Amino acid sequence: MKYWKTLLFISTTALVGGCTDDEFISDDTSGGIFVETGIEPEPLPPLSEAKLKEDGYLGVLFSFQGDMRRNELSSNTTTLYNWPLFDAKALGATEDEWWDNLVEEMAYSGIDYATANCRGRLPNAEVLGQDHGDPTRIKDMIAAMKRRGVEDKFKICIFDDCPASWMAARNMKLYGIYVGDVLPLERFENYNPDKFPEKELQPKPTSEEQLVYPIDNLDPDDPMGCYYYIWTYNIKRAFENFYGLNIGNNKFLFKYKGRPVIYLWTLNGFLGQKYPGLGNKKIDCTGKLKAIILKMKADFRREFGEELFVIPDRSWEDLDPQVRDEGVADAMNVWFSGKDEPGRLYSGGQYYLLNDHVYTKEWKRKDNYLYNDEYIKVGTGVPGFLGGDLKENSTSVPLDADHGRTLSTSLDMFCHPSNGLYDDVTKDTRADLIFLEGFTDVLENAAFWRSVDKKFYDYPNQRLNILRRYSHYPFPYVQKLEAEGCDYYSNSKIFPGKSMNIMESGKVKRCSDSNYGGGWYIDGLRVNDRIQWKELPIREGVTRFKFRYAYAISDIQIEITVNDSEKGELKQTIFLPSSRNQGEWVTAEAGQIAFDEKGYRDITFRVLSGIFDLNYIHLIAQPE
Repeated sequence: MKYWKTLLFISTTALVGGCTDDEFISDDTSGGIFVETGIEPEPLPPLSEAKLKEDGYLGVLFSFQGDMRRNELSSNTTTLYNWPLFDAKALGATEDEWWDNLVEEMAYSGIDYATANCRGRLPNAEVLGQDHGDPTRIKDMIAAMKRRGVEDKFKICIFDDCPASWMAARNMKLYGIYVGDVLPLERFENYNPDKFPEKELQPKPTSEEQLVYPIDNLDPDDPMGCYYYIWTYNIKRAFENFYGLNIGNNKFLFKYKGRPVIYLWTLNGFLGQKYPGLGNKKIDCTGKLKAIILKMKADFRREFGEELFVIPDRSWEDLDPQVRDEGVADAMNVWFSGKDEPGRLYSGGQYYLLNDHVYTKEWKRKDNYLYNDEYIKVGTGVPGFLGGDLKENSTSVPLDADHGRTLSTSLDMFCHPSNGLYDDVTKDTRADLIFLEGFTDVLENAAFWRSVDKKFYDYPNQRLNILRRYSHYPFPYVQKLEAEGCDYYSNSKIFPGKSMNIMESGKVKRCSDSNYGGGWYIDGLRVNDRIQWKELPIREGVTRFKFRYAYAISDIQIEITVNDSEKGELKQTIFLPSSRNQGEWVTAEAGQIAFDEKGYRDITFRVLSGIFDLNYIHLIAQPE
């Protein structure tokens, strides 16, 4: 690979008088700008950033069904506010491009693991029209992580959405109806499988007894049972992305203490129902859920050669106390309520929740929990919540995001070594595992992705920034600012007095850059165009700017403004050379900043002269 280089000299001016060490400084001792074309490797952080993790692992659940990937979600019961900034439908994005953007945002947030909401894939999924959390699509996510250069940024975890994978998938396979509840006999009044021979549906049920959920049928090859949908067409399929022929992908799999992790969702819905076929009684799940977990572990051991780490929802122990027996559940989580409890911590029978930003010990069990002879502390939380507000006589109580304070307070609870909780279970109440709802959860307004929402978000990157603050690297040495991921765009001449998100400007276009598989860029930045990122983590010492840009028909002049809470506005003017050849993407280093202390700072780039296309900006801090 050949590169061309140009050495130019720049003049750097600090427009704030009297700055000490907190100021813009000139370029390196050569006083030059380094420009290159071609594929640019991601700048590597210094070894000091690769420290051992000392706190809990931070993870977020995400969904990836077909209508979400196309940005075609809808709801008759909920007003949807948390729409993504990346509008796949408006941009005409491909499947790969949707995944590319998703993994990029996850990497930006600093999370340790992203948990895929898997709902199963049946053999005739295409015929059935099933695209509601297909575990085989995890391979698409892995491919995107490779393309976008984020292979080492986070891992992938598995979540079994039990009402969907256990019940809805079974109803779809047997009767062509995708419903996560037990179907009553009257539902089959007009049922005629002969009308749909391509779907291979079962005969019409003739009694309520036939509709009792077969919780104890653990035959992995029997579509009339339950385990067929739990293991064969969901959990096994999910982990096949990382083993066997795909063993090279194992490095992408999240493991806790060397064991692959799976979270299991609630069973209270369909297993908490009273069945007419049982004389209007619930299924007795005692010992049966334990048997499912043990078989799941045994099958995983036989199929993949490793020990599975299983974390069910607390509903499992409510239905079957035997899941607390030694060697069954390895930990448990208690999901948020969606009302006034944004955070919950569960450990060894102790249950803590967060009410009105106050930690309280809700209750304590005296049972001896045996999770590998130690208490595993799992914290669950949510950034905000709104669901069911359009229902008639709705009792839904929204959980106010409170300008990010709801999320921050929950993470305070999970991350700080001294968080005010009782110490009668353990001296350290930090969470070992943090599991948050939900990166893509627009349907409940509980999302984390960049959003156009102006009701519950203060700016598009707000929740990603909060996640990063509680990550293991809250002040990374290397940050990649995707141009299309900025928080604000404005032009005082074209749009006087108006600031908008970049998607509203119509300037985001598909990128032909060979770096990181292309992606997206801002087209035709020109005089008075401003783009801004809010609350960026800037390290102490020197941070350098590297611009990836194209089609600069003349030299570019840019004013960089950094807002510091103590020093006020710091300004610098930098220069970028022309890219010489139309459509040729180049990288140029121009401009540095230096601060005495770490801090969160707003950075604005304003074009003073020239026209150019911008792909991304790297912020590269100097090793200490």
